[in-house]
Amino acid sequence: TLDGDRRAFGVLVERHKNTVFGLVNRLMGPNDTEDVAQEAFLRAYKALGTFRGDAQFTTWLYRVTWNVCLDRREQRSRRLSRELSAEALVGDESDAPMEFADEDAPLPDEILEADDLRARLAVHIDTLPVHYKAVLTLYFYEQKTYEEIAEILDVPMNTVKVHLYRAKARLKTALEQESAEDWGT
Repeated sequence: TLDGDRRAFGVLVERHKNTVFGLVNRLMGPNDTEDVAQEAFLRAYKALGTFRGDAQFTTWLYRVTWNVCLDRREQRSRRLSRELSAEALVGDESDAPMEFADEDAPLPDEILEADDLRARLAVHIDTLPVHYKAVLTLYFYEQKTYEEIAEILDVPMNTVKVHLYRAKARLKTALEQESAEDWGT
């Protein structure tokens, strides 16, 4: 691949596509997964000359994917800001509150309770700052070590540990508050 063989890069894409798609899906959501993953592979192909080999290829590819996700989030943020500014000038006629699924519905067994907890966790994870979300995703979903996460995100290992601790603490607090609200306390 480093010698410019496009077929060899196709093999790398085939080998790592599920991993990249999974990471992008967890960081960006299902709507952007395909576009962002393709952009990550394209950027990786263009940047192959920067791969020095002192890390695993997958770690380097995760880093490229992480950077593409950050860029895409920044673009989304700027676009949303412009849309909100334009909306404020025009006015928004749809001030109706959003409707959510009935979370008070009784669940028939423990499997459904676990699914419910996973869904609630996913909602809370989506509200976390991107660096916390990335650390959680890489650690729990992708089962990366602290060292690998530090290399992928280009941060010190202690920062990874702190971010993971703080992310878990925020999730715990959010779930406790949710439970307190459910019990009316």
